[in-house]
Amino acid sequence: SNSKCTSLYTQGMYGAGCAERLISFFRTTAIFQTKQAFRSGRNACFSFCRRADSSCPGLATPGFAILHKDLLVPFDISPKLVQKGGFLLIFDCLCRRIHAMMIGKLELERRFFMIRSISIGFNTMDVYDFVKTMYPGGNQLNTAIYAKWAGADSAYLGYFSDDVRGKHLKWVLEKNGVDLARCKVLHGQCSYAMTTLVDGNRTFHGTRKGVNAMTPIVLDQEDLAYIKGFDLVISDCYSNLDVTEIQKINDLGIPFAYDFSEEFTEDILKEYCPHVDYCFLSCNQQGGEEQIHALLRRVHSYGPKIVVGTRGAEGQIVFDGEQFYVGKAAPATVVDTMGAGDSFTCSFSVAYTDSKKTGSERVREAMDFGAKFAAKICGINGSVGDGLTYEGNLEDLYSDEDGYVYKPYKKSLGDVQAK
Repeated sequence: SNSKCTSLYTQGMYGAGCAERLISFFRTTAIFQTKQAFRSGRNACFSFCRRADSSCPGLATPGFAILHKDLLVPFDISPKLVQKGGFLLIFDCLCRRIHAMMIGKLELERRFFMIRSISIGFNTMDVYDFVKTMYPGGNQLNTAIYAKWAGADSAYLGYFSDDVRGKHLKWVLEKNGVDLARCKVLHGQCSYAMTTLVDGNRTFHGTRKGVNAMTPIVLDQEDLAYIKGFDLVISDCYSNLDVTEIQKINDLGIPFAYDFSEEFTEDILKEYCPHVDYCFLSCNQQGGEEQIHALLRRVHSYGPKIVVGTRGAEGQIVFDGEQFYVGKAAPATVVDTMGAGDSFTCSFSVAYTDSKKTGSERVREAMDFGAKFAAKICGINGSVGDGLTYEGNLEDLYSDEDGYVYKPYKKSLGDVQAK
């Protein structure tokens, strides 16, 4: 409504200066909420119109007839009425009605039309010691933020440490609008993973488990009641959820996406897959397409509706029980591949769950969206940006006085963030 007001008032009727004052008035006045607010708004209108009338000849021009018609005001607006503020009161009321409708529409979409996704798992810091920066990470911290960027209403359920790194991880999630209502804060230090980049590809070469990684996630009845309000649950083999907790989630009847990464054996697949709807496997080491087809077909027989084999830059293979789909990685300017797998898992799951299409069209739509989304993520440092810089040796940061220097890294995600 503000942009509409600006458009109307800068088309020769009031001029830019008056438009700015009017918009400021619209934003700050609470007309009709209380009697006192009504009187204050009315008086402000009278004052504004008297000033505008003396400085803007357009007030008495035929321009009012056009504006009057466009706004469907059911009676004539003469210059005399304008001087008394009648027109502005009507116009302000209309703008507020429009604004309220817009807010109501957004809330309606959030509650009834926007897919709701919750990520359950641990969080950590990915340490790039070669540039003295650590970035927020952990598979499910990543997917919680990616779900938000992909257009979902997102939540995260996990445990934070109470040190400066844990507080930063929590801040990054809150900054991205992720709901943390069921998270817990534990006393102790945050986990980290040592990372290097080789031609833009991330490589882990050591980890340190903190309290947030060593504490298994146990879902109580309040957690389960909360999770039941979502349309999609995402987790993975590093999430500190044992099969008992996986069964609890499965019993809720919500689509459940689970990433086994490369950490799977036949026994693990047989134990977990009956409770999973969308199964993701890293298949870089599983041979050629024939071997991957055989693996996906076998895993599908254990229970999942969709089985996805990711192959990095070579794309993906998806099996839905009827046919195989081969997808290609989207073109990307690679800065850092950290989070690429998580971004595909999340965006594919969100798109597939939210799609109104069926059959092969639904699968291909989700694959295409996931590939494009993952390509965007490869263009930022770390999984989600917002790194913390440090000086000296990494181990020194885990003393009581770690002397952190906060320098947030921020980079626009273009179309992904806009969506």
